[in-house]
Amino acid sequence: MIAGLDDKKQKREFSKLQGNEFGHFLKQSDSKLSFQHKAFKDFLTNESRKHMPFYINITKGHMLFSNYYLNIHAPQKSLDEKVLVDVASHFALTHNKQTVNKFLQFYSTRLNDSKILIILARDVNCYDTANLVIQLINQSGLRSLNMSTAAFIASANGNLKTLTSFLENKVNFKSKYNFPLEQLMKGADLVHMCKFVFFCGYNVFHIAAQRGYVEIVDYLLNKYPDILYEQNSIQLNAFQLAAENGHIQIVKLFLGINSSLADHHSLYYASQQGHDGIVSLLLDYVNDTCLPCNGTTYWLPTFSTRKQENVTFPIEAMNIKSVYFQTLDFIQFNQMLKNAILSDDWRLITCESALNTAARNGHLRIVKSLLQEDVNALHCTMFDGSTPLLTAAKYDQAEIFRYLHDSGANLACRCMRNFSYEGKFEKTEQNKLFEKICPENESISHLLAIYDSYGIINFLLQKGFNDWDTRDSHGLTPSHYAFCLNSNNFIEFVVFTDTVHLNLTIKSPDGCGPNLDKS
Repeated sequence: MIAGLDDKKQKREFSKLQGNEFGHFLKQSDSKLSFQHKAFKDFLTNESRKHMPFYINITKGHMLFSNYYLNIHAPQKSLDEKVLVDVASHFALTHNKQTVNKFLQFYSTRLNDSKILIILARDVNCYDTANLVIQLINQSGLRSLNMSTAAFIASANGNLKTLTSFLENKVNFKSKYNFPLEQLMKGADLVHMCKFVFFCGYNVFHIAAQRGYVEIVDYLLNKYPDILYEQNSIQLNAFQLAAENGHIQIVKLFLGINSSLADHHSLYYASQQGHDGIVSLLLDYVNDTCLPCNGTTYWLPTFSTRKQENVTFPIEAMNIKSVYFQTLDFIQFNQMLKNAILSDDWRLITCESALNTAARNGHLRIVKSLLQEDVNALHCTMFDGSTPLLTAAKYDQAEIFRYLHDSGANLACRCMRNFSYEGKFEKTEQNKLFEKICPENESISHLLAIYDSYGIINFLLQKGFNDWDTRDSHGLTPSHYAFCLNSNNFIEFVVFTDTVHLNLTIKSPDGCGPNLDKS
């Protein structure tokens, strides 16, 4: 609001400045004047300019706004919640008890709305404003659940000063954020949705660590040290969330408190997301090793199940004379339903190492860091028999393939597996699992024929690799796959350069196979 320029000459001079030098710094709308440049704002409000032209006294400015809102006599219901929060901010920052009391009297019937609390938490980072609004809300008897939700939202938006006010007003800082839809969801996307949409079982500390708000994390740790070890509904702590999301300053802070927080889960996700600085830190405490891979969910407690799955009775159990009904342990089944566990366990299901996920996602610097360790996962296999080298071939990571090869990866390895996950998981998870699976007994040549990586094919040809005619468990050669899938690089640089030695007569049961007509 433009106020305090009573002299006509002052107003003319200010209008001139606004049209010229000040023009690109100022925004005027609805009788309000906003400064769009922080350095300019700091300059005009600096105490050293108190006796100079156009000095702005912030406290006086808030008082002018407050008096304006007291005098306009606008119906309270005509102001939306966001405007009311702005109004509260002006009154709070006058630091004048008499003015604040007038606000409490004039707006008390509107400040019992939980929407205002949410807007305050989301948009305002001001201790005094939060205290004033909470004072009114306490008078209205607003439920503590809404206060806890607002504290979570303040933390999620990095509003430390507002969060401090909530916590000093005895909000339960360990209260966990829960979204009703979480209980109804199943399948492959549940963990992702719980991490980034529903924040399942998160508290104010979890979300601050995940989003990298160092000041909030530091404040909460100083006030409540044990919060560091709290887990959310996905069995993850704040350290793991910070590592996955690349917040190295927070990771360093946590390691300084307790280095045993470093774990394989954090190493895996930091490697997957390309956070090489965090990977280097974690390698001082943990090694990348092969995971157990036997087709069981060994990480779950007895008589429990994964929440991502649909646990149902077989239809035959409805017949009381059936063997299913006679042998079904209903007590155990009910216990499994009650003990459904939601955990971020995809890497345990796929048996994927940090090295493999780094190779899959093209993070060469992380691959190099992991392989510099004496203990590494160069020869570890996933559930489908893939090694990091085979994974690099599947995902066309030519530079990483070369580095793995030069580090001693085995070119002769094949995708061999001793168990099957067929039918063991919910449909969307099953689809995700088999989306880019390495076919049984496939060699590096077969994978290159399927995925047609020019860079890797060219590299192996330069190295003198010649095992291009090997067969898989169906008796099919790489050339067969290349022609069936129109893998032009493989056909041009492998098949048509060595038609004498390659077996080009074999066909699959559906009749698909090499066609030597180059036209």
